[in-house]
Amino acid sequence: MQILVGTKLKNWLKLTGRHFREIPADKLAMALKLTITTYFRNDRYEAKELQAYGDKIRNAVIHPQPVFVLGHWRSGTSHLHQLLSLGKQFTFPTVFDIYSPHSFLYTAPMLEEKMAKAGEQKRPMDQMKIKFNDPGEDEFALAVMSLMSPVLAWVFPKSTAFYDRYLTFEEVDQKEIDYWKEQFLYFMKKLNTRNPKPVILKSPQHTARIKLLREMFPRARFIHVHRNPYDVYNSTVKLYEKTVRPMQMTDSIDANQMREGIIGRYRNMYRNFFTESALLPADQFLDVSYEELDRQPLQLIERIFRHFGFEDYASYKPLLEAHLESIGSYKKNKYSPVAEPWLSRINREWAFAFDKWNYPLNREN
Repeated sequence: MQILVGTKLKNWLKLTGRHFREIPADKLAMALKLTITTYFRNDRYEAKELQAYGDKIRNAVIHPQPVFVLGHWRSGTSHLHQLLSLGKQFTFPTVFDIYSPHSFLYTAPMLEEKMAKAGEQKRPMDQMKIKFNDPGEDEFALAVMSLMSPVLAWVFPKSTAFYDRYLTFEEVDQKEIDYWKEQFLYFMKKLNTRNPKPVILKSPQHTARIKLLREMFPRARFIHVHRNPYDVYNSTVKLYEKTVRPMQMTDSIDANQMREGIIGRYRNMYRNFFTESALLPADQFLDVSYEELDRQPLQLIERIFRHFGFEDYASYKPLLEAHLESIGSYKKNKYSPVAEPWLSRINREWAFAFDKWNYPLNREN
């Protein structure tokens, strides 16, 4: 449910109207609390933000060369996003911003001291430490601003098929696409109101939306991270078990449906990605591996800077080295081999990924 805390009352009422019959009696108190929160936390503070920043937002110019970090969930994209956001080359939405997309220009400065005292928290799926001012996934902001996102199925899992349409937008009418773009551009204007630097964004869903993103940002740069598909599958299953299930406001789908969804979304995501990334100019795209990011992060980041011509690596490098030293003791999750019948499904339906990135197939049960 926490991804909905940034929803305005109007959109929350749309969601409750759409899903009311799915919400069990023991979740009605939670729904009532969110109804109250949406108004007092979001609508009221949005009005204050518009009063204070409305003209600046309207007059803001979006930097024409945003950077998108692409890749399936659990491929190392959050880590790369964090590393690239350490210097002053870019601006980015923070964890606070994505949960307060309608009011963060007004509320973030007001709550800065309180957020600093809150300190670090740990992500349940991998125990990575995060703070409110760390880079966040813009998809969570877009979800509550537009109501068009696969992450809304994390809250309303019985409607997964409905919300999965917004992964690629292929079966979505143009009116909805235009509204989604409008909300995206408004969010970008707010980020550039605060800081005029290029915005660096990371959301796995964007991996399937390169064409849409280029329609808005023809000069955007794209960095894709690939990882061994078996590790991606295992880690995504854990993401759903540890992070997604506690968010659900309706009855959950079963474990087999969850795994079916992971396999299908990966297939659909990369069908679009391979088609659309092939049309990108070489100087706007770079494909990198999780293994290189894990083992040789300094060399990889330097290569990224050289490829795209990012500025001032000399001043950024000490920040990167200090951050890498601070997380040096982090222990990654270890997983058992993928079991049947899912192993055969992955080998068959994700075969293109193994071929493209030269990962070996495991044919043993």
